[in-house]
Amino acid sequence: MNADMRPRRRYLPASLLGVAMAASLFGPGAALAATPVQFGPNLNANGWRLMTFPRRAPAQFTAAEPGTLAVRADRGVAVLWRQITPAVANPVNARWRWRVESSVGPTDLARKGGDDRALAVYFVFSDTLGGNEPIDLGNAMRSGQANILIYVWGGSAPKGRVLASPYLGRNGRTIVLQSAADTIGNWTAERVDLSADYRKAFGGAAPTLVAVAVSSDSDDTSGINVGAVGDLTINP
Repeated sequence: MNADMRPRRRYLPASLLGVAMAASLFGPGAALAATPVQFGPNLNANGWRLMTFPRRAPAQFTAAEPGTLAVRADRGVAVLWRQITPAVANPVNARWRWRVESSVGPTDLARKGGDDRALAVYFVFSDTLGGNEPIDLGNAMRSGQANILIYVWGGSAPKGRVLASPYLGRNGRTIVLQSAADTIGNWTAERVDLSADYRKAFGGAAPTLVAVAVSSDSDDTSGINVGAVGDLTINP
């Protein structure tokens, strides 16, 4: 991502919509149990929004099959995000699986303009945003009203490394789960402790989880990322 980019919010074009899970964010009876974050069958109808960047081709996101989001970034970048309603107070952990079929090479995830990565999953926390009011992820990022944990498949840092986000400053931390050198082509299951990771990254207890996002970034290296994210679940 270029350092002077200003994100703008955009609704997904019909060509990027696919077929996946049921049309609501939460599965039946999931309000106080595990919360599946669903993608389809219609990304727009499920509240997903595409944040793109000036002078950059957008990455493409498609609800490919039940519970699965296909991602492609051809020398481009974008963030697909949605507000969680109702927001999840005191989130404990999250689970998902992801796969990378093609990826840019190792990069420095802490450097502006050189932080390309195959996939990233964002968890957005705030004490002031959300509730019954709609939020805008771009505004939240610029204003510093949210702290964001960014779990990444990519970069040159070893697994488990926590890095400062080159764009979010003290409000963003990148946690490497899979590096660019890791084996591609197979599904990999992840389980993260949101409470512990938030405390490690920012200090103190995690506030309310108000949004989630998926991104892919290949504009700086002019490469191609192809991958998928599936079965994203939050446990309060």
